[in-house]
Amino acid sequence: MSIPEFNRSLAVIIGINEYINGIPRLKTAVNDAHTLADLLREKYKYEVLLLLDKEMTRDRLGNLLTAFKQGRIPWTRRKTVKVGSDDRLLFYFAGHGIARDGLDSKDGPAGYILPQDAQREDDRSFVPMQELHDALIALPCRHLLAILDCCFAGALRWSGFTRDAVRSQRVYAERYDRFINSSARQVITSAAHDEKALDFISQLGDRGSAAGGHSPFAELLFKGLYQYADLTEDNLITATELYLYLYTKLAEKTEKQTPSLFQLKTHDKGEYIFRVPGRQLKLATAPPLDYDSNPYKGLEPFEEADSDIFFGRQRTIDKLWSHLREKNKPPLTVLLGDTGSGKSSLVKAGLLPLLRTENWHILGPMRPCNSPFTALVETIIISNGSQAEQTEQSAIEKLREWRQNHPTTRLLLAIDQFHELVTMCPRQRERKFIALLRKLLTERAIDLDILIALRSDFEPHFSKLLSDGDRTLLTRFWMDEMTQNELREVIEKPAQERVLYFEPPELVDKLINDVVQMPGALPLLSFTLSELYLKYLQRRGNDRTMRESDYNQLGGLMGALTNRATEEYEALRKLDPAYEKTLRWLMLRMVAIEGGVSTRRRVPRSELRYPDSRENQRVRTAIESFSSARLIVEGNETGGEPYVEPAHDALAIGWDLLLNWKNEYQEDLTLQRMVNNAAIAWQDNKPQVRDLWDENSRLPKLQEIRKSQDNWLNQLETEFVDRSIKQKRKSQRRSFLSVVAMIALGTGFSGLYFARKIQVGMA
Repeated sequence: MSIPEFNRSLAVIIGINEYINGIPRLKTAVNDAHTLADLLREKYKYEVLLLLDKEMTRDRLGNLLTAFKQGRIPWTRRKTVKVGSDDRLLFYFAGHGIARDGLDSKDGPAGYILPQDAQREDDRSFVPMQELHDALIALPCRHLLAILDCCFAGALRWSGFTRDAVRSQRVYAERYDRFINSSARQVITSAAHDEKALDFISQLGDRGSAAGGHSPFAELLFKGLYQYADLTEDNLITATELYLYLYTKLAEKTEKQTPSLFQLKTHDKGEYIFRVPGRQLKLATAPPLDYDSNPYKGLEPFEEADSDIFFGRQRTIDKLWSHLREKNKPPLTVLLGDTGSGKSSLVKAGLLPLLRTENWHILGPMRPCNSPFTALVETIIISNGSQAEQTEQSAIEKLREWRQNHPTTRLLLAIDQFHELVTMCPRQRERKFIALLRKLLTERAIDLDILIALRSDFEPHFSKLLSDGDRTLLTRFWMDEMTQNELREVIEKPAQERVLYFEPPELVDKLINDVVQMPGALPLLSFTLSELYLKYLQRRGNDRTMRESDYNQLGGLMGALTNRATEEYEALRKLDPAYEKTLRWLMLRMVAIEGGVSTRRRVPRSELRYPDSRENQRVRTAIESFSSARLIVEGNETGGEPYVEPAHDALAIGWDLLLNWKNEYQEDLTLQRMVNNAAIAWQDNKPQVRDLWDENSRLPKLQEIRKSQDNWLNQLETEFVDRSIKQKRKSQRRSFLSVVAMIALGTGFSGLYFARKIQVGMA
């Protein structure tokens, strides 16, 4: 592997102790600057420009930043260094910083660094961080790292920086090449924007402790650069690793400083890197890519195990997390969002892993399905590791017992897909489930929080289920609309975890633009990205790139899903034309319609058993085909019953062929749901004659379907219809005999004799 080298490693280091004009002097800044300059010169072979105290007046600092904007550094009075595109530069400032609220920025405090001759009461003598920001982004070097060790340094983020999701990554050979070749513009600050002043207006004071001659931040910075920040032990220290080391170690020393890592908007895919001198790089080859390492979930929601590839929702996660941590809030939290907004993934892959790292015990997440009461009781008992009888009373007793043993642990019940309470449950089960939730919420001996993820179009129905008292128990949260930067994280970050890239890089912008123009398209984006990854695997290239040509071949965002579903359908039809009917009714059974709104429906595998063994084989093959394509998913309910369902609502509402079937067979679909519910009730009641449809006006229609080539009745429905037909015939025979008997009574003995002959003949 060829490792590209930098032309020069440059450092501009500023340290100011000797403040005047009423601004307190500092004790450590100059010593920190000297030590860092020596470390970079001797250990990392940097060319260092060291500027101390009176060398950094307002005029001189202004001249320095002006030179930056021109792509040069005034090294001495007679020497100017022109910064090149193959150079890297480290900028360090140790001195006073200050933040003023609302002076220049709409989004946060306006930050300033103070030159040596700043006037205490004159903001015009300060240097705005916006000015520093503009100068830094003008430097033409390939890599830039700015380190600010001053009060309120985090205010720099409002000058044009974006915060990145931070985690330590192993630097594989492929990733190292990308880090080195791509532009890097990173900033590490020693303190947050609001530390030491809640109103963002500080009283100038000591920047840090003089213990050991260094500020706490600087002392750790030097240790980190000596090698301790090499968290992955590959003999490389990335800016991200350096930040994580500083963040972790500084928290052990003091709670008054919170380091931050930001990126300039001109940052690309690079990473500022220090190679530990005198040691060979330990760069392993990135793990091979295969079907199981797909970083995208397609239509499937992210689970807790997928938290390492879940990105883009940190704003909403933070809001929800902060709310749940409040002590005196209402105990019921409802997370509302449109279909396709990613509620399930946010809860399972974003929020729950975060809560589990704290003092929380999580029940679930569960789904209501068609037996919500049973699912809830099972969730409570199984989550508490019990084999108790699954009843409401036993579940409540288990929670009381658990609470006695864990008095300080927070307890949360998470319920996903809450709209299933409407689309899959009879009203009686719905009311019973709500009653149990109400009991759990108001039971002080349990002290339970409940989090519900609910589609916003079902919120009016949910509100109708609540009493006035219930409404005081809940808080509604809405999913934030995703910004373009967050969509970029959704696209790029999972790929980075697998050392994958987009070619050309503008493909990411194209994907973002397509999503923005299509509301609710997040599942389609995930599916399309998954298909792009599979295209890469089919190509078996070694460039680890997902290409725009593949995206165009897939048909773009919408075409990727519908084309794949149609391809699977047509492939099965080529095997046997009978698959047309099999797939039509398999998919129609997985669609629920409530108030004109289509959504996916979880179907028990028992509902997909048919009297015809050949049809059963076709159903199994169809499920395998669509499951392999990640269009439908298979699983087991809490109690172990297997099921299948569409991977997302996007398939139920976006596949044109399924929409055509739904419109054409709307009447049959409605009848199918009714007869299925009736058949299940009949079976559950240890078949009772009174539950049959022998007197139902729909029975003649079902008789026609039973005899037709397009018979969609499953095994249980067939048994129910056959028994209903048989019962109707019995009832008709009894009615006929009753009429004959009446006639016989009216005509005397001869009529009675005649009736008996008829009865014998019919027997």
